[in-house]
Amino acid sequence: MKKLYLPFILFLFIIKLPAQISLTYGLENISSRPLQILKKKNGNYLLSIVCIDFSQTPRRTVSKIIELNNKGKIIDSTIFNWYIDRLIPLSDDTFISLGQKYRASDSQNFFRVTRFDSKFRILNDTMIAVLDALIAPAFSMDKDSTIVFVTSSNLTNYFGKVDKYGNITSFKINNSLYDYSSNSLIIRKDSSLYTFFYSYRFITTDTAFNIQHQSKRVFPNTSIGLSPMMIPLNDTTVYVFGKGRPINATYSGLRHFFGVTTFSGQEIHKNIYSTSNDTAIWSGWYYTADTTKQREIYWAGTYNFDIGAIGYSSAASSFILHKINRDFSIKWTKRYGGDAYYELYGLLADDNGGCILYGIRYDYNLVPKHDAYILHVDANGIITSETFVPIPTPDIVVYPNPATDLLYINWQKGQNTEGGRLRLTNIQGQTVIDQYIEAGKDDYRLDVSNMAQGVYLLSLNMEGKGISTRKVLISK
Repeated sequence: MKKLYLPFILFLFIIKLPAQISLTYGLENISSRPLQILKKKNGNYLLSIVCIDFSQTPRRTVSKIIELNNKGKIIDSTIFNWYIDRLIPLSDDTFISLGQKYRASDSQNFFRVTRFDSKFRILNDTMIAVLDALIAPAFSMDKDSTIVFVTSSNLTNYFGKVDKYGNITSFKINNSLYDYSSNSLIIRKDSSLYTFFYSYRFITTDTAFNIQHQSKRVFPNTSIGLSPMMIPLNDTTVYVFGKGRPINATYSGLRHFFGVTTFSGQEIHKNIYSTSNDTAIWSGWYYTADTTKQREIYWAGTYNFDIGAIGYSSAASSFILHKINRDFSIKWTKRYGGDAYYELYGLLADDNGGCILYGIRYDYNLVPKHDAYILHVDANGIITSETFVPIPTPDIVVYPNPATDLLYINWQKGQNTEGGRLRLTNIQGQTVIDQYIEAGKDDYRLDVSNMAQGVYLLSLNMEGKGISTRKVLISK
């Protein structure tokens, strides 16, 4: 097994952010994650990472695009001060990004489209005001290089088009179809229809985004969770990937779902990858599947996903990867990891029948270590390289946030040596919980089920280590 360690890669080592910021994947005040990997025309790869610091007023967002060669060596990197959601390569070796920008002066959010040259110098930049922070856009490219997209903000969908020069040529608001539809937009073969997947059904529109057809419930006996992904098989049939389970199932674990259906909702094939009842399989956050040149399919996710501790957990999880034949049978299934907490964000098939998996790896043993993690396997699923991208790890992790019933406080192993006092105060400054935490207790559970909804301040005064504070949202 060949290991590639990428020193000095993460943008926190290159630009100065406020002191003692620790990156946590949405569990505290910082959200940082690898969003995308794609291949350039010259054979190199681009890794996109984003960091949002919610502890700053106003919040601060930094995106970084890192170019790597096929051996994992850093060639170049570029930093931007807005959230780049999707990076789309064009045939002339330029790029268009779909993203979002928060303007601190008036607390306004914008949908932002930017065209870059091959060195990521800005050629064109356009922003349109939206109601709130956006959910990652789904997109597809028409035959004339027009990018068609859908993105969401609160209870509003935004549909639009971007030409190859980065100009927004269409932008339409629809308040009747809201759902999370990331990675689920397909342009039909004749380019006259667009189809979107909204949880349980397909919605087809014309090129002006007027609804033409809504399918019956897709896979009627199966519940398909968030982050579904579609890949077209032909102009009437589509692969669907996601998290799923039989609707009336008595077990609790989330299953890994793959199905084939027509756009009208006629079921052709489905496979729910089953595990023990206490093991959840979560599909990739952004790109769950990809097809090879031989039309085989890679389908991946996180095995033993910890839904209560996204990004940080003491559970031994793995990347799980299936390779699917053209007849929809599973050719093989492999798991990678098991020695730390792994969480998959996406995959990309390569030109030789293999694929690249990317996500995070949190090593909770002795000296905890948090890395963005890139894994390359060949056509037989054999590991050919690993790349580790260091991410700083906090001493204390508080999750979930928002919380409804229970709030968990987790220390790195051996960090709670002296014990200390925990206080939770409301926005009026009143103490609502005051408890002592014993020394040596690395995992602490706080019952907040009877507390009113709102924002609270969690204060941890640990002996010899000073006071650490976290903002916590309690929702009902």
